[in-house]
Amino acid sequence: MNAPTRPKVAWLGDSGPLRLRRQLGKLGLSMRISAIESIEPKDAELRVVVLPLDSDRQAFRRQLSHVLPVLAGGAMVAVAYPGAAHRADAGALVGDACSRDKRVAVADLNDPAALAVTCLLHDPGRAVNARLPIDDSERCVQDSEHELLLRRAFGDLSSISVAPLPGGRSNAGVWKVLGVDKTGCCRQPFVVKAGSRRLIRDEIERTRANVAERIPFPHWTPLAEERCVEGHDQALMVSLFIERATRFDDYLAVDSATLAVSAIVDGPLRGWRRHRKTGEMVRLGVEYTRSDILPRADEAAVLSEPFRRAAAANPALKPPEALLAAICATPAINVAVCMSHGDLHTRNIFVRRNSLDVVLIDFARADRPVPCARDLACLDVSIGFDVASRGGSLLAEKELRGAYRSRLLSTSPNWHSDSRLEAVARVRAHALAEGIGDAEYDLTVACHLLRFARFPRDHPPAEEHEQRRALAYELAAALMETLSI
Repeated sequence: MNAPTRPKVAWLGDSGPLRLRRQLGKLGLSMRISAIESIEPKDAELRVVVLPLDSDRQAFRRQLSHVLPVLAGGAMVAVAYPGAAHRADAGALVGDACSRDKRVAVADLNDPAALAVTCLLHDPGRAVNARLPIDDSERCVQDSEHELLLRRAFGDLSSISVAPLPGGRSNAGVWKVLGVDKTGCCRQPFVVKAGSRRLIRDEIERTRANVAERIPFPHWTPLAEERCVEGHDQALMVSLFIERATRFDDYLAVDSATLAVSAIVDGPLRGWRRHRKTGEMVRLGVEYTRSDILPRADEAAVLSEPFRRAAAANPALKPPEALLAAICATPAINVAVCMSHGDLHTRNIFVRRNSLDVVLIDFARADRPVPCARDLACLDVSIGFDVASRGGSLLAEKELRGAYRSRLLSTSPNWHSDSRLEAVARVRAHALAEGIGDAEYDLTVACHLLRFARFPRDHPPAEEHEQRRALAYELAAALMETLSI
């Protein structure tokens, strides 16, 4: 049997059980007596930290809190209890402190063979390369755990550089990483998304389950799964970078929209939408609240500012609580459902230069079949409200009022005046061709208008964005007033 990589098992205490030392030795692992202060997440040999259960609960919690950062380096923490009578106590303490992280185990010291096997079966993955030079001139990486995870994900390289990738709206950090290998050759660039373990893990799983074999290559960016790493609280998802491609909002400013919109529907989305299931009765307001497009009733305050601004000119507008209640009270209607990207705004779409190959990114919301109108309505509102022209100007209020009147599929905007309106008209033409009804599309667009209205923007031009939030709220309320179901 090959010797395990990272063979060190650290025992925290004055002396370790001799039987455990012998069992570990049989498996090619070595037990080393360590002081808790000496435990270091960057230790490239560390595989498992064994923490004996302390009868002093407060002292034990402090000790556990001190060693948990080793998870960011790939090591495991094993809480060792002295006999079956203490198992429940150990499990409760570990569960409270670690939210039942599977990388934190409990083991019986009276069964050293089983504990040794637990240590052997843990896969610590890539070790931390503490000496890896990281060029981060724009200070993208400000979290120490993120830096540690980068040193694991790219520890096989001789150096990396990190640069920001602007445009995303999630709370995750998104970076472009360039690496040089040991031979001096440049690797293909990577995209790294950093976020909470749960969110990153969910996105990776959804990409595997719903994208990898369901969206034709090259319409999505392949994961570099061997470089995806988890820490204590945070994780990194690593995928290949889309080279020689233009983000869709930038593309619309300079190129014709008609073929590009069709390339989205007929390219990456075609497999999902071709296999849509008809005849589903869905309460759209409830569905879109569940999907976090609409805020819940107890979150209605996030729409207070756009409502206040819009009501100053239109006092008859329903306040947020009443508008959300009206949307959620709409009866179930017959719709088709299919797998959905779930966040198909223009910043998640890239068009390769000199072709009409479309590439999608960010599949964090691609988790289940939803009404077919959802992706199209999301793209519709994103184009209308959030895409600037080549000169930097957004669509004017007059154009938006004309484009977002009742019965959207029957009254397409005057697309001859602007490529963005041309793109909106093309999106709606696809919706109409798929058999999506006026009521479903109007309600779904209204929900996405409110989604746009939910989020303020910190950077300039903040005042212009606040005005557009108010307009989105007003147009959503108008669509609901004229909705016929």
